[in-house]
Amino acid sequence: MLETGKDHIMAAQRFVAPDMRRALRQVRESLGADAIILSHRRVAEGIELLASTESEPPPRSAGAEEVTPEAAARGVEQGGELSRLQEEMHTLRALLERQLSAQTWDQLRQRRPGHAGMWERLTRMGLDAELCQLLLARFDEALPPAESWQLLMRDLADLVPTTEPDPVQRGGVFALVGPAGAGKTTCVARLATRHALEHGSAGLALVTTDHYRIGAQAQLRTVSEILGVPLLTARGEGELASLLYRLRHERLVLIDTPGLARSDPRLAADMAELEQLGDRLQVLQVLPTTSHSSVLKADQHAYRSSRLAGAILTRLDEAASLGEALSLLVRRNLPLAYTSDGQDIPGDLVPADARSLVAAAIALARRQQLDERQLARAMTRVTMP
Repeated sequence: MLETGKDHIMAAQRFVAPDMRRALRQVRESLGADAIILSHRRVAEGIELLASTESEPPPRSAGAEEVTPEAAARGVEQGGELSRLQEEMHTLRALLERQLSAQTWDQLRQRRPGHAGMWERLTRMGLDAELCQLLLARFDEALPPAESWQLLMRDLADLVPTTEPDPVQRGGVFALVGPAGAGKTTCVARLATRHALEHGSAGLALVTTDHYRIGAQAQLRTVSEILGVPLLTARGEGELASLLYRLRHERLVLIDTPGLARSDPRLAADMAELEQLGDRLQVLQVLPTTSHSSVLKADQHAYRSSRLAGAILTRLDEAASLGEALSLLVRRNLPLAYTSDGQDIPGDLVPADARSLVAAAIALARRQQLDERQLARAMTRVTMP
């Protein structure tokens, strides 16, 4: 036992293993995920770790004497020292985990070079660690590398969920939602133009609930004038339902919505209003592939809907990597409806094609350069004990 003051007891235990990976696994299995690494060193048996957990202070017994101010001050000082010690231990633990990741990566390259090579190529595509591990679960070291890669990419394309081909063309009411700058208004214009070219303008109507962005309104007004279709604006709560009732006989109604920030309280209200509009309404999430992985995930969550018909991935021509978007589609089982990769209306919006998207991701990956630390950290997210 190691004692730190009278009110905090830290049980220190010694762990010895042939390597750091197994030593940390012993710590985690014995003391749990919140264990603190106190020290580490190399010994004849391999690696020695001294780890501990902090127990709760014992309850104060009835009738105990009041703590004097001097004793309280000493307790505060000791508590500060303990906090500093814990911070140092967490820093040390992070350092050890980084060392472990590098060691694990080196071991993989030595034992299974083919596996390591495929991991590197998948990571360069921007795929997250869990998806890389899922794909490599069926990897066969005995196959030629070119054949193995083709099989992995085929598996990846098979994992990407897609909607039925061109779902908007069958008609209905579709609301496009997503963050600001995702390209919702442009997608509405493209879908409307494609529909008009194939089916004519009769039975087509546009609606906007975005009365914040003047530019978006002007773009839709221009499209409506060119196509000769009505453009209606819902300006208040409940007005969208009334507009859709007026348009109930139209074959296709496309709704443009504002790109509110995730922290904006109006977003929840707007999404709730869409949920209440009846079974005919469907939602298309518009997500830009230029967003960082964490932003992409947060936006997809913020604009989630029980009426989700699929996703539209935009700005493919500006993206540095497509693996983040592929990972999101697979991990959240988000069906892809369309992709957009340019400014042409309507030509640069096409129905989902998983193999084409994977091919585009491969092409972008050839430009990426990853250092050893990035590869090791990515792999450690799923291989740490």
